[in-house]
Amino acid sequence: MTNTTRRRGRSARSSRTQTAPPSGFVSVDLRLLRRGRERGGVFTRSEAVADGVSDGALGRRLQTGMLTRVHPGVYVIEPIRTPDTPLAAALAACTGAVVSHSTAAGLHGFVVPESGVHLTVPKGHHRRLADVTLHESRLLGPSDVTTVRGLSVTTPARTLLDLSTVVRPARFSALLDRQLTQEHPSTDEFLAAFSSWARKGREGSALARRHLPEITDGDPRPQSELERLVDRLLRSSGLMLRRQYRPPWYEGREGIVDFADVPGRTIVEADGRRWHASQIAMATDRTRDRLAATNDWLVVRVTWHEVVHRRQELADELAQIVWSRRRRAA
Repeated sequence: MTNTTRRRGRSARSSRTQTAPPSGFVSVDLRLLRRGRERGGVFTRSEAVADGVSDGALGRRLQTGMLTRVHPGVYVIEPIRTPDTPLAAALAACTGAVVSHSTAAGLHGFVVPESGVHLTVPKGHHRRLADVTLHESRLLGPSDVTTVRGLSVTTPARTLLDLSTVVRPARFSALLDRQLTQEHPSTDEFLAAFSSWARKGREGSALARRHLPEITDGDPRPQSELERLVDRLLRSSGLMLRRQYRPPWYEGREGIVDFADVPGRTIVEADGRRWHASQIAMATDRTRDRLAATNDWLVVRVTWHEVVHRRQELADELAQIVWSRRRRAA
């Protein structure tokens, strides 16, 4: 082999050695990607250290633009950044934080103006983040938190309660009516969240309290409790009506009625919400009632006020109606 051939061989090996990336470099990138890909490219320094990534390795990737430091100790892998990355980064920077208020409302599909990033953090949290509004609370339990697009977010019910403290009364009234009409959250979910909110000692929002009579006809208890009371009242009168009955002419979930006396073709509905005056909810109820009448069924609606304050009179009236229609159908 000539000297020229040997030199060419050494040159080729040298070229391959210079252009091939170090195996450790690739390994670091893979470890960071595994950490960040589920959170829009977000990871923390402590997570990187736990994966064996040094501060020097992070510094080199900051210089190349592959990484960006968005909060103290929080990094973003730029090539896999997503629209949710700012929220994921803010959550990573605040232990125990959840997305809340108008930001949570946007994730839940509420029609509210955008107002930046809002997080709720545990009481006593002193860290401040640029371009993030923090709300401290000691009353945020597991039942108040859900997951949306991989982010920890307040539930629709808790989000409405939070918004009641920061939006104008007219806007909150319209929002509450719209969301309860759409069952997002349901009335029961909203009332349960409010009950937990108040029971833990919170000075509850006057605006949210003001709407309770509209939601429950003057008695702030869930619809399910009203149904239990109506069932007990019917049984005390000797009336064993079928619960959650679907008449043969009804279709879909909207066709399920609270109580039905099939022999007498009588339906008893527990109306726990005065806010049924909402156009959509009222139209649905009236359509159901007309459909029942077309099929020779009678719909009787009872409210919290009647069950609590006219219990015996209501029991006598229902018994008279049911037995009268049974005799007629016989």
